[in-house]
Amino acid sequence: MARVTIWLFVESAATSAEELSRIIGLPCDVSRRKDEPLAGRPGLTSKKNLWRIETRREIPEDPQEVCRQISEALWEVLNRIRGHEEGFAAAAELGVSGVMVGVLAESAPSIELDAALLKAVAVLNVDLEVDLVVG
Repeated sequence: MARVTIWLFVESAATSAEELSRIIGLPCDVSRRKDEPLAGRPGLTSKKNLWRIETRREIPEDPQEVCRQISEALWEVLNRIRGHEEGFAAAAELGVSGVMVGVLAESAPSIELDAALLKAVAVLNVDLEVDLVVG
């Protein structure tokens, strides 16, 4: 099975996840407070507050299906922020923001993002990071 995870996030040293949710106008799926212990990393704490919405999928190890699911999952997250773009932009100015595409698969799939999808990411004025782990 391959795994696809998409995150849209804001990290801020000064603004709590609760306040980021208020500014954005949308609750997050995952939050973390500054100085909170990091799960699975004994002795380490978060340096920033975190606000994140995400989707995760486990799918068959088929490169074409993985490619299709990456696009679908990214659209799912982008559709959730729809109508809250101005709030997200205001929150993003308070820290670091971005879209993370994580893929864990046995073999490297092609990743094809159409122009409409790239435009939807660009509207948020965030960086898009792809983390591909093969093996």
